[in-house]
Amino acid sequence: MSDNTKTGIVAALAVVSFVLALMTTTRNYSTNNTGAQSKINQVIFDKFTDPLTAASLKIVKYDSDAEKYSEFEVSKDRKTGVWTIPSNENYPADANRQMSEAANLFVGLKALNIASEKRDEQSLYGVVEPDKKKEETGGEGVGTLVQLRDEKGDILADLIIGKPDSQDAKKRFVRIPSEDVIYVAEIDTTSLSTDFKQWIESDLLKLSGADIEVIGIRNYSLVESSRGALEVSQVYDADLAFNVRDGKWSANN
Repeated sequence: MSDNTKTGIVAALAVVSFVLALMTTTRNYSTNNTGAQSKINQVIFDKFTDPLTAASLKIVKYDSDAEKYSEFEVSKDRKTGVWTIPSNENYPADANRQMSEAANLFVGLKALNIASEKRDEQSLYGVVEPDKKKEETGGEGVGTLVQLRDEKGDILADLIIGKPDSQDAKKRFVRIPSEDVIYVAEIDTTSLSTDFKQWIESDLLKLSGADIEVIGIRNYSLVESSRGALEVSQVYDADLAFNVRDGKWSANN
């Protein structure tokens, strides 16, 4: 075989190798972009664009102090528009501002990066889904599940929020419950409080002492009648009036 022939064969093999490498690289890149990699810098909940459509919020997490799972929920009545807290016996809630802030966290929320796509690494990033059936195993690696629904009960956003990123405290590891992919997202969980006191109006009457001029006291008790039934019995009535000139309260006759 002549030197020219050898050179031609080597050149041909080099071209074939280059083409195969190019095809392999292109195939791998295409495969990645049809999967999780294509979601980087994309909005996670692209169909949730209006925070005002959120009619309920549910937060489930593991309470390490009580060593059990806790569930908090606030929702708006479709007919009356009144916010209540179902998880606390439907107590009336003052939720307009806080609900708006919570919903806005998920509108436009982007996946900034991908931490992992492995299911067995969920505990490492703190994005294991809360499950009350597994309460006896503890809350190691369990994240905070947040669900937002509209007035029809359809899910607007469903996310497990895990540990903060050690390199940037503003970022957290998050995961959609139905997926294995663990994203990195910038999210502030301050408005996702489950503290009952932060969701209610502490001053229900919204009165100041200067607004009150008369106080009426009606004292009644339940007593058993001769027939064994309970009856309402008046104990006493009292009226107190505030004298502006004296700055004192006095009983009305």
